[in-house]
Amino acid sequence: MQNEKGTILAMYAEAILFGASLPALSKGIFSRFRPFVYNPNVAMEEKLSPDAQKSFFSGHTSVAFASMIFFSTVYNKYYPDSGWRPFIWGGSILLAASVGYLRIVAGAHFPSDVITGAIVGGLVGYIIPRIHESDASTSLMYINQPPSARTIFSLNFNF
Repeated sequence: MQNEKGTILAMYAEAILFGASLPALSKGIFSRFRPFVYNPNVAMEEKLSPDAQKSFFSGHTSVAFASMIFFSTVYNKYYPDSGWRPFIWGGSILLAASVGYLRIVAGAHFPSDVITGAIVGGLVGYIIPRIHESDASTSLMYINQPPSARTIFSLNFNF
């Protein structure tokens, strides 16, 4: 694991990038009002802000789940016999779920926004490390050496 810290850090950056970009893309496509817009106690200025129409889906929750599921998946890979695995998974999911819960309580998202963010983020956090596995027989995708001097980059997909 020591010699793979750079790889793990790069994979984590990918997970965070996708975990944050997918909700941002979704918010650009869907103009769903946030729950606070329907609250009579919220100032009209806040209800009319551009951010008020960016509810679907929760970026905070997506990033939280991408991060925590990534951590748990990588931990499983490097410590497959650890007795801590159930606690790592449970704690990770609990932390990520608390982010989603707090977004609902804050009036920033509906439960469906948070659930979608959790699913998308969880998938990102799980798939990113799987894509980069070095064993080609279990990998979803791997990058191999160029077959000739003219080829700079090639991808192989195994299903």
